[in-house]
Amino acid sequence: MHRIAASILSADRRRLPDELRRLVAAGVDAVHLNVRGAEDRSNLDLGHLSCAAIRTACALPVQVHLRVPASRALIHRFAEASADLVIVQWAPGQDTAALLDRVRAAGCQAGLAFDPGDPREGLGARLPRLGLVHVSCAWPASATRDFVHASLAAIHHTRALIAAGGRPVRLQADVDIGPANVAAAAAAGVDDIVIGRALFGANDRAAMVRRLRDALDLAQTGPVAA
Repeated sequence: MHRIAASILSADRRRLPDELRRLVAAGVDAVHLNVRGAEDRSNLDLGHLSCAAIRTACALPVQVHLRVPASRALIHRFAEASADLVIVQWAPGQDTAALLDRVRAAGCQAGLAFDPGDPREGLGARLPRLGLVHVSCAWPASATRDFVHASLAAIHHTRALIAAGGRPVRLQADVDIGPANVAAAAAAGVDDIVIGRALFGANDRAAMVRRLRDALDLAQTGPVAA
């Protein structure tokens, strides 16, 4: 089954409980919280409070994507806030395996995130620690954060590495996913998507979720991870 997570970056956080009720009614499978740093210091400082607020307001699984250096303290903070999945951003020179072990030791499922141009060397060795690999479909420095078609090749390559590892690790695509590109992402091998603007800008959110889910089901070329 394909899973659709809603990114609350696009939500009205002043009305977060109401937004979450609408997301539940729309049929999404999880809530996705992007924790950024220098460009939005308040998001970094208050991210764990947002995570706790989501958990209090609804029963949907909470995914936390740390687009900042993942310290032991930060991982522990989100684990205490009841995050279900903590996604560590790949970065050159970091001890990724140790960070993933910290996430798992804190009681959360671990994920690893890549931007389109990031190398995938070493992913195979890290698959036993992972429940999910997250691929961004936009360049991180882009002001518009628009979908780039070059990311489809990155998705396809990542799917091949996961398949070669023989483990049930899910592959998730994020950033500017919507009706115009969801079928291409699914055909490239994604199991799950994160949606933001396409969902929160829709007049009928439930209809948008159904439309995207149907497109994922129709375009999937291989088995979806369990």
